[in-house]
Amino acid sequence: MVKYLSIVLFILIIFIINPQKSDAIPSNVKADSLLSQMQVSYPFSFIVMGDCQPYNGQLLNEIFLEILLQIAELNIPPTFAIVCGDLTENGSEIGYFAYNECISDWMDTTGIPLYSLPGNHEFYNNFSFEFYMLYIDPEFDYYFDYGNSRFIAINNVQHPDSMYYHINETQLDSVDVWLSTAPENKFAFNHVSIIRNDHGGGFGNAGYQEFHNILCFYEAVADFNGHHHDYYRHDLDGIYYLTTSGAGGDTGGFFYPPLSYDNHHWLLVTVDELNNISLEMYFYEGGHNTAASLYDFQLQPVQIPPTIFINEFMASNAETIPDPQGDYDDWIEIYNADIYPVNIGGMYITDDLSDPAKWEIPDTQPDSTTIQPGEFLLLWADEDIEDGVLHLDIKLSVDGEEIGLYTDDLTSIIDSIVFEEQTTDISFGRQPDGSNYWCQMNPTPGYTNNLVLLPPTNLNVDELTGFLTWDPPVIPPDSKGGEKTKVIEETSRDLLGYIIYLDDMVTPVAIVGIDVFEYQFTDLIPGQTYLAGVSALYDEGESEIVEVEFTYSPIIFNPPQNLNVEIIENYAILTWDPPIMFSGETSRDLLGYNIYLDDMSTPIGTTPEIYWHFFGLTYCEYYTAGVSAVYDDPGESEIIEITFHYTGSNAGNDVQIVNELYGNYPNPFNPITTINYSLKKNSKVSLKIYNIKWQLVKVLINEVLPAGEYSIIWDGRDSNDKRVGSGIYFYKLKAGNYQKVGKMLLLK
Repeated sequence: MVKYLSIVLFILIIFIINPQKSDAIPSNVKADSLLSQMQVSYPFSFIVMGDCQPYNGQLLNEIFLEILLQIAELNIPPTFAIVCGDLTENGSEIGYFAYNECISDWMDTTGIPLYSLPGNHEFYNNFSFEFYMLYIDPEFDYYFDYGNSRFIAINNVQHPDSMYYHINETQLDSVDVWLSTAPENKFAFNHVSIIRNDHGGGFGNAGYQEFHNILCFYEAVADFNGHHHDYYRHDLDGIYYLTTSGAGGDTGGFFYPPLSYDNHHWLLVTVDELNNISLEMYFYEGGHNTAASLYDFQLQPVQIPPTIFINEFMASNAETIPDPQGDYDDWIEIYNADIYPVNIGGMYITDDLSDPAKWEIPDTQPDSTTIQPGEFLLLWADEDIEDGVLHLDIKLSVDGEEIGLYTDDLTSIIDSIVFEEQTTDISFGRQPDGSNYWCQMNPTPGYTNNLVLLPPTNLNVDELTGFLTWDPPVIPPDSKGGEKTKVIEETSRDLLGYIIYLDDMVTPVAIVGIDVFEYQFTDLIPGQTYLAGVSALYDEGESEIVEVEFTYSPIIFNPPQNLNVEIIENYAILTWDPPIMFSGETSRDLLGYNIYLDDMSTPIGTTPEIYWHFFGLTYCEYYTAGVSAVYDDPGESEIIEITFHYTGSNAGNDVQIVNELYGNYPNPFNPITTINYSLKKNSKVSLKIYNIKWQLVKVLINEVLPAGEYSIIWDGRDSNDKRVGSGIYFYKLKAGNYQKVGKMLLLK
């Protein structure tokens, strides 16, 4: 047990304490890391492997130990080793004993430190987790620096009872901070591959997508994945995703280059004096005593260009800006969009892309050729190189030419522009800085180009409602038809809100915030044409006003007109005229009318006609009658009213109702309509439905009924209870000597 406790203590010295999310990340190497105490020398190298657990119940992982010893016997032994995940089989305590004994034997023999990370085998259950914490005691998120390289370690675990595939938000935040303060080279380690051949393909989840985006943004060199099942090597967006496989368990899958099922392999990574990185793949060929062999897998060193841009230039400078010698020469502005200072000394610049090495910027005065993050540097294209390191042995042609900026080894082009004829004292630049959009502009040499105050986009007015909408300002596509970039809030100008205008483009009618993209105009006149405008308000002023013309054409539910009541002997007749439509108004189809009496909240009936009979009124009483128009929006107009004094001679209980077929409502209808009628006295009544050919469809009533008012529904079915088709139908009422025909339309 003493031996194991000493192993744990030794490994604890190797591990780096994980900073909490709120901790400041130091720029220097961590003092408590054994790796940080090593003397930095070049070239240095490290071994990456994964899935090193004992296999098939072995008490000692003999394959793992054999491979470790062979690694130590390489011509140049590695400076340190990293195991990224799966240290024991299924998290058993015996497995940890075996693993620790391998580590102890290796370190005692070689003195080479090992850096361990957990994987899914450590998180099968709570017991596995406890064993891991007891014997390994890892930190869950950490990083360390060696030389000019930073190593970011993610274990892909949230909690012992959680799926190990997920990268949690805290880890992502930490990785973002660690990479942002990193030296030049950045390596990432995580147990589960970001690029998957199985499990649905592509990125595993949104966390991996975000992790990949972070690696891309900070130009990571490689991501080493310890979990080995069903993965390939991938090169995506300039980042190498490599499966390290295991020195203990079988590969159990396919790799590039392909390996047999029984093979075990690992990677040797070397960083040389010039910061170039190469990788070699080794694999173990069956049998415990077979020597490791080199597989032909070499990553060619690639220099990653800095994030700088040819941001603005002038090919005909008559009086815009003089150089330090007082000459008005052509100039080129370089913008550093990187998070680090960039020294352009030693880089190449040309006015002929077929000749990249036309002029090398001198590297003798780094204070003059270094551009700080977010800053700008002017180069003078005047062929007066004796005037200083910022003067180039090239000139620009006002008739059109090329500009190219290349890395100091000429292997990569950093930025280029092919331009056409230029205008004197008008520059050509990116707006905003570093974007893909080039345009002629008022020159801003040595300063930001982001002075353009872009207006809102996609202005629109709903003519039915007077509802104005717009979208945020967007940078136009570049001259090559590239994608539109993000909204203007992400440039250096602060967007404060929007100003709304109507007709008068001088006096605003409203000012709204940056999160508001709509406005409702009020008090508009139907049929009148208006001019709406919106501008974007920035901290440095107002953009141009974008305008749209519209004619206000609201949906109007106009009421009936000219309401009138006529008193007959035993009833009152209410009459009215249809609604009047005015110019500029848009209305739905008129379906009919609602009839009210005294209570204006509940209609007493509906009718498609323009009259209504009131029966049973009380003599000498005052009544208020009302009518509204009903539309198919659906909607109802306001109720127009009339008050009348009923003076019929046969009022009250002695009122005599006449035979009358009032009509049906609604009409047209689907699928039902109501037919209204009244009887003067007890009568034999028949009410029948006919089709357009006057063929009998259905008998609704055929019986003797007492005097009174009646309503009956027809549901659009014939005498066999089958639905009839769309079309015109007639209904005929016969009561004694009275008969009348009505017409209705069934629509489906």
